[in-house]
Amino acid sequence: MPPVEFDENTLSPTYRLLWGIPGRSNALTIARRLGLKAEILDRAQASRNKATDDINQVIAGLEAQRRRQKTKAQRQPSSLQVLSNCISRWRKGQ
Repeated sequence: MPPVEFDENTLSPTYRLLWGIPGRSNALTIARRLGLKAEILDRAQASRNKATDDINQVIAGLEAQRRRQKTKAQRQPSSLQVLSNCISRWRKGQ
């Protein structure tokens, strides 16, 4: 099952499935925002290996790229809209 997108600002899921993108851990982000002691978070962060951090950075980059592409796609008119506009202009010209 694909992961669910997570909003780090509100600490809540967006309930959007991220098809084709693996999930990343938000546990430390959530714990920090909820006020867990810094010393505990620092130890937890130190115990994570570099590969985990690298993977999370790659996943974060994929998520950001997906958001940019979605925004870009929303700005472009759909093929149906373009066709409809062409038909409307053609009908007005007759």
